[in-house]
Amino acid sequence: QLPLFSLSQIRELLIVTNYCLTGVVKDKLSEPLHYYTKGWSNSFDLDKIRQFSEQNMSSYKYQYHFENNILKAVKSGSEFLLKETVEHFSNSIVPIISGDELRSEKNYSIIIYDRLSQATIQAGLDIETAYRARDRFIKETESTISLNEVLKLRDTAILFYTQQVHSLKRHLETPHSQTIVAVIRYLENNLNRFALLKQKK
Repeated sequence: QLPLFSLSQIRELLIVTNYCLTGVVKDKLSEPLHYYTKGWSNSFDLDKIRQFSEQNMSSYKYQYHFENNILKAVKSGSEFLLKETVEHFSNSIVPIISGDELRSEKNYSIIIYDRLSQATIQAGLDIETAYRARDRFIKETESTISLNEVLKLRDTAILFYTQQVHSLKRHLETPHSQTIVAVIRYLENNLNRFALLKQKK
């Protein structure tokens, strides 16, 4: 009956046998093992890259759907729909734009402000109101020094633009003609300017 040897003992026997035949102490299993380990390591790295890519893609998809659903709610002018949308997308968006978290949130807010202004203009909000509000939100965001302030301003902007569209739609639902509605909107948006011009004179 042949004796049973463990793998480590067999390996040692092979080293001794190789020495007897060649005069060289060498582990014949070492080289193939290094090749195998290198291949395994490369495969492991590829898996990590693939998983990282998939996670980022999932994150970007989530961000895309979040932003588009928020914009739809804003364009509807419905605070109720906006609230439902925010609750549905309960996870917060974590932008990866720069190495600094505060700077990243500020940059992302600026992008959101611009998208909000464009979306509400498409919904009928006058360009001056949309852009003036956007620029003020950007200015106030740049002056903030905490993440909470940045997030509060971003939420304020989303609600503000929603309320602006709601006000616009309320006017459009009146029995008056489109001409009257347009004149009313023009006066609402320019009364302050007229008052300032009068004071200067």
